[in-house]
Amino acid sequence: MARTGDPARPVTAPVTDPLDLTLDRTSPAPLHHQPAQQLEAAGQSPTTRVLRNERVPATAEVAAALALPEGTDVTVLERLRGTHGRPVALLRNHLPTPLLQLGTARLESTGLYRMPHSAGIAPHRAHQSVGARGATAAEAALLDEKEGAALLTTRRTAYDRTGRPVEYGSHVHRASHHCFDFQLLVRP
Repeated sequence: MARTGDPARPVTAPVTDPLDLTLDRTSPAPLHHQPAQQLEAAGQSPTTRVLRNERVPATAEVAAALALPEGTDVTVLERLRGTHGRPVALLRNHLPTPLLQLGTARLESTGLYRMPHSAGIAPHRAHQSVGARGATAAEAALLDEKEGAALLTTRRTAYDRTGRPVEYGSHVHRASHHCFDFQLLVRP
């Protein structure tokens, strides 16, 4: 058990998010890790609460990531991921609307990354950026942090085998409870 800056507030070990960065198309490393399933395997007792599941017009940023005209309807999913009863990440995904119909109850019980495969959508490659910034007031409230607390950020666009974008994710993770573990593979 580790402690935060507040001695009255013990926390469990940080969530480790392995990010396999495959540089070889023949590598067996997974493109889309399945965070909820990895947390289960690590005994972290993950929970997912869907905060938003609706169709919205694509902003310029989302439209560019998904190669769609701005204003095209996309499905936005916002989920709060927790472990041991505490929030650890706020996950926001945008998907082209016709690709996948997602029920809130199924998202909470199954997880987003299991659902595309069952619908025949297979992400093949992705581009992901990792960064850090301070929490907004809204993010701090959801993540049980103080406004301005350090957050780790990820932005990812996933593509199918044809190169079509199938997902754009923009996530924030509590830096006090999360770390990224990178594995780099070199082509033979």
